[in-house]
Amino acid sequence: MSGIATHGRHLQNAERDLQFAIRAWAKNVGANILEVPVQMWDPSENAIVDCNLSVLDPVSLMSCLWHRGREVFRKVCFGSMTENDVKAYWKNASERCAWFQVTENCKNPAKWDRLIPLSLYGDDVNTYRNTEAGAISIIAFCSDFAFGNSPMLRYMLLTLYSVYMSCQHTYNDILRKVFDRLRLLCDETAGHPWQKEGYSFCLSAVLGDMKWQNDQYGIHNFRANTPCSLCRACKVAADVRDTIADFRDGANHLQTAISHEEYVQQLPQADLPIPMQFGVRLERFLPDVMHSQLLGTGKCHNGSALCYLVEAGCFGDFSHGVYEECMQEKLRVAYKRFRSWCRENKLRTVHPRFTAARLHRKLRSMFPCLSSKAIAGKVVSFWLAHEAHEWAGRPDAEHLDQVVSCCCFSYCSMLQRMGNYPLLLTQQQADAIHADGMLHLQAYAYLRAHSAGIRRGRGKNLWLLLPKHHHCQKMLKTVKKERLNPNQSSLLAAESFVGLVGKMTRTAHRATVTLRGIQRYLCVLNIRLREVAN
Repeated sequence: MSGIATHGRHLQNAERDLQFAIRAWAKNVGANILEVPVQMWDPSENAIVDCNLSVLDPVSLMSCLWHRGREVFRKVCFGSMTENDVKAYWKNASERCAWFQVTENCKNPAKWDRLIPLSLYGDDVNTYRNTEAGAISIIAFCSDFAFGNSPMLRYMLLTLYSVYMSCQHTYNDILRKVFDRLRLLCDETAGHPWQKEGYSFCLSAVLGDMKWQNDQYGIHNFRANTPCSLCRACKVAADVRDTIADFRDGANHLQTAISHEEYVQQLPQADLPIPMQFGVRLERFLPDVMHSQLLGTGKCHNGSALCYLVEAGCFGDFSHGVYEECMQEKLRVAYKRFRSWCRENKLRTVHPRFTAARLHRKLRSMFPCLSSKAIAGKVVSFWLAHEAHEWAGRPDAEHLDQVVSCCCFSYCSMLQRMGNYPLLLTQQQADAIHADGMLHLQAYAYLRAHSAGIRRGRGKNLWLLLPKHHHCQKMLKTVKKERLNPNQSSLLAAESFVGLVGKMTRTAHRATVTLRGIQRYLCVLNIRLREVAN
């Protein structure tokens, strides 16, 4: 170790020599790192150039996990699911899911108990520091059955790269090589060591928040008037039944569903998203519950519910005067009651105090939106459901108070059911999630229509409708049909994963961030795998 960086004389080579020593002493996982030709932007030349980018080989990585022992391999690939659970999952998929394809891996039901579905995940994270603050894009993959694992044992890193040095071709160049390797991983004739014991892989889905999926794949353009790729629903239309605001079973947009085959026919083969070219179906580009609800519709729901209760007098009479000052005064009372409620229910959560600025409600003309972290926002939702229930239970409560209580309670009930139920749902559980979710959406739409009719005074500009409400309706319909818990695709653990990877690469220069990030990741993963083995 004392010889690293030529005995300290060339410090710029310290990490390079340290990584050589770590690999030589088997202190990392030992998976192969591929060099993939990609196009990137060179800021010094102000031009797009050809270069090589380091990508962790998924075939080599899974081989390393296999040689660590069956316990480690099953933990990473199956989590806590037994072979009977896995077989029941695939049996349900074959009977209820339109995306289930009878590929070579799925033809024999006797092999379903050891068939592992793989999903691709990507996201951006602020990380490295050099001359300016920057961000990196992270690409990883995971097993759909590992949703109960810790972040480092659920997601497997493939590569990362500087957003500052990327161009419009970079992601697709990487993805072509990644899917070539994933296809080899799923090939039953490739002679992988785990195939002797009946294990096999198949491509399942693509995960990521809506912005990532739209930017990288052109799916669900939430900025357009038609924000959904699965149907022709509009934000604005002459007939309200054609809009995303109609959550009834007879909505016109439900009759305009676009199948995978129709979507593929609309575009040339070369313009299709790379995952779709390798067999991933349109309906398997999954928006997740955390971004769509907790960090999406939940912000508008929490902000509107809190603003409604403040203006209604739940936290004291809302006096006439400067709106922002009156709002600020009552929000202080509301925050004290929120903290008291958290202590009574023994909930440890960190949420910044409520202010008019944080609520985005300095004027009545501004739609409220209470920004928060995912878990903290969920706690606020449950507290608001409690406050709304108490307020609606007064003898002189208005009908609107009861609708707000219904909207808040049904939203929390939907989240609670998804969190408590297993991956494979019974029909009663699927119906319960669907009923709670649809009740919430329809109550929310009613409140939005009521607020839109208010010209002045209490309740103006509340309950903003988002495309994510429409995607929530799609999700609920899918849950009822497929009986699969949507919580499995939640990216709560993924956000922790990209945060951990971001910390690993924080001190790396943007020119070497890819290789150094993968090397450091392999070292940390080695420690996590040793904990599983022990």
